Amino acid sequence: MTTIDLSYWQLGFAASAIVALYVVLVPFRQGLSRSLLVSTVRLVIQLSLIGYVLKFLFEDGHLLYVVLLSVVMLTVASREMVARQKRRIKGVRALGIGAATVFVSSFAISLYGLLVVVRPDPWYIRIECCLLSIQKT
Repeated sequence: MTTIDLSYWQLGFAASAIVALYVVLVPFRQGLSRSLLVSTVRLVIQLSLIGYVLKFLFEDGHLLYVVLLSVVMLTVASREMVARQKRRIKGVRALGIGAATVFVSSFAISLYGLLVVVRPDPWYIRIECCLLSIQKT
């Protein structure tokens, strides 16, 4: 499996959006600048940890593990989204709406990342390998 290495300037470019937002928020003194800093630190830690998990997961290459982790991540994200609502929908329906929203947006972003950014050639080989490994078991 080949990886796409990011250079420091590419990481710096991504971080510049957060720095620009911080510079804009500081003069307003709304208390958002501290929250932005805490959120940024959490983002870096969480993405680093999930990067190690995904590296392990994709090195193994079992579709079952990928699907299981995807379901866990979708459930946690849906629950978190529902928990942060000011006007909550009651019951399981809220979790279903949250899951559908997270799934559609994540799927669209993943599809864009795969087909536009990564552009594997041919794109269907990895899917075919996963399907063949399922048929063998």
